Amino acid sequence: MRADGYEIQTRLETFMGGHPGNPGTVKIAMARIWQTWWDSRDNEPHMSIEEILEKVPYHILEAQFVEALKIDAPIQNMIQLGFATWNAPRAFVDQLDRYQVQISFWEQSFRMLDLKTFADREGYYVPPIMREPESESNMAKARVIYDEAFRTQQEFYNALLELGVPEEHARGVIGLHTNTRLNWTVSWRELRHIISRRTCYQAQADYWRPVILQILRDLREIFPDRLVANMVDIPCRGKEECPFTEDIRLRLKPIDKNLICPIYRQRFQPESEHEKTDELMRERAPRRCLDWDKHSDEYIEMTGGIDW
Repeated sequence: MRADGYEIQTRLETFMGGHPGNPGTVKIAMARIWQTWWDSRDNEPHMSIEEILEKVPYHILEAQFVEALKIDAPIQNMIQLGFATWNAPRAFVDQLDRYQVQISFWEQSFRMLDLKTFADREGYYVPPIMREPESESNMAKARVIYDEAFRTQQEFYNALLELGVPEEHARGVIGLHTNTRLNWTVSWRELRHIISRRTCYQAQADYWRPVILQILRDLREIFPDRLVANMVDIPCRGKEECPFTEDIRLRLKPIDKNLICPIYRQRFQPESEHEKTDELMRERAPRRCLDWDKHSDEYIEMTGGIDW
């Protein structure tokens, strides 16, 4: 395993153009929301951010901020966050690109990057199911094939370069799970949308779960938990039943060998069934190279603080 592990890594680098460690940036964000909200609703003289911070009590700024979140007001787009992401497969970047209406990003260039030894350096994404497979299992055999495929890509890439093919064309033989780095800026509103869409356990989450978990951890460093909780709005919030109940019931039978949503187990399943479910999931989790209890706790943490 690489020294930095296999997970996609993400870190909050800027908030409202400033360093996220500066507590003043949170107040500036709230003041910007307050300013935009009231500029659109009255004829009072425009107040600068400095005037707002001086004259408007913090609890009023926070209440206005929360109200903007509750009604999903577009003025949330006034708040900008900047992230750095690395160990990310190109396929992840393709998914992030779908949200580009409110996202700007700059990606590492494979034309400029030296890819001659990328497979030797394990510069590619390994799905969780193949990271630490049991010896002689199907996933162990799959990992051998998977690693060999990237070594073959590296070999073909170098052969094309030796024949005089330019890097921008030779890179065409490099697969979607080759890792890249990117820096991206996103509005608060669009980030909420991304997190809510990608946090549901039924979503394609091997890429997104570690990214979202780190984003929420970083935000909790600068925001009260009660505000960060509003970042996550998964489909079962406020409902008496999971929208994917039938799919999950299949996962509790031999028909479907996948894991079930930890929130379903916690919220919708009778407590008398928890022990049986945990035993079944602990049996299945190693197939995905996961520890069920740790995996479950991390998912609950990621969606924690939700007012159900």
